[in-house]
Amino acid sequence: MSKKSEILRNQRAWAKSVGLKSDEKGYLPTYEANLFQSMNPETKTSFDQGSGAELVDTARYPAKMRALHSSSALAVNFFDWWVANSNGPLLEALGIQSPAGCRVRFEAQYPTGLPGNPPNLDVTLGLPDGEIIGIESKFTEWLTPKPKSKNQFKGKYFPEDPGVWSLVSLPKCQALAE
Repeated sequence: MSKKSEILRNQRAWAKSVGLKSDEKGYLPTYEANLFQSMNPETKTSFDQGSGAELVDTARYPAKMRALHSSSALAVNFFDWWVANSNGPLLEALGIQSPAGCRVRFEAQYPTGLPGNPPNLDVTLGLPDGEIIGIESKFTEWLTPKPKSKNQFKGKYFPEDPGVWSLVSLPKCQALAE
């Protein structure tokens, strides 16, 4: 059994143990059932305005946050509490120096300089000095093997010189990307 299958099996077992019914793919009847506490109204608004179909069923797919393996539910379950409470301990645990705390947001979009819509960041921490820290939540996605190919990323992410990151004066990010 793969690690991903084992995690998904364990998630379904957990749901059953607390009286939640999931379908065969590990989706609960509502996204609310996947949360430890009711979502903060500000967080709900952020998801409603996001473009990730996290809370809304579509004709083809259930809302992503209904999945027991949902990365967005993982992010909300961990970070949403800090939206309305003192987040100094969170920043301290992350090694971030900010005595005034931060603003925790979900599904924020920031321009990348690339064509198309900017991606939704799972969580951002906005510090009083204007610094933004982005957090990308992954649960089981990293356990899904990708096909081996030379170009696993779209060409827009790696244009000819100068690189995307070099253009915004981030040479270490450019080196990492290369």
